[in-house]
Amino acid sequence: MSSRFDNFEEKREEKIRRAFKERDWNEIKSADLWAIFKVIAEFVEGFEKLSKTGPCVSVFGSARTPSDNPHYIMAEEISAKLVRHGYGVITGGGP
Repeated sequence: MSSRFDNFEEKREEKIRRAFKERDWNEIKSADLWAIFKVIAEFVEGFEKLSKTGPCVSVFGSARTPSDNPHYIMAEEISAKLVRHGYGVITGGGP
């Protein structure tokens, strides 16, 4: 009697075999081309969105920095000054 683990292992081995099966050049080339097209499409979409934002500055930091931390306060002050001078401020911060 086969256990669930044995069944899992068989499926895993079959998946690995499929990943390493012989492929001809046309299969490889076709798969790579579609991957490249997807990446290019993402770049185009990003550039289109960014082209409408004007001059911006990206600010990198940490979501775990407390709001009373001197670096946090300084980043807020600098960001406010940039905005007052016409720059957009882009952060990875959440709500």
